[in-house]
Amino acid sequence: MRSFIVLFSIFILVSCDCYRSYQGVVIDAETNEPIGGVEIYSSASRKYLNTTSLEDGSYSGNIVSGMRQCFKPHYFLFTKEGYRDTLAVDSGKLLMFKLGDQE
Repeated sequence: MRSFIVLFSIFILVSCDCYRSYQGVVIDAETNEPIGGVEIYSSASRKYLNTTSLEDGSYSGNIVSGMRQCFKPHYFLFTKEGYRDTLAVDSGKLLMFKLGDQE
């Protein structure tokens, strides 16, 4: 009976979802101005997160992942026409480079 309870507890923990918040600001690397209209995707699933940066460059939202992914860093893909697609770990201040700009 005791082993059943332990196995059941492990099953519950593994099958739970994990909710994570993310937020940050997208900045033009050349002008240091905020960039609005940047679409944000989960890089793991290439799924659009229904998040677009506002005119002041800020963005925020929540993402649901399985418990096994809860403590691992999450990668986001930021994309906007005229800028290089940018991959970032978790969230925070993000610099985006225009197409043709050198890093």
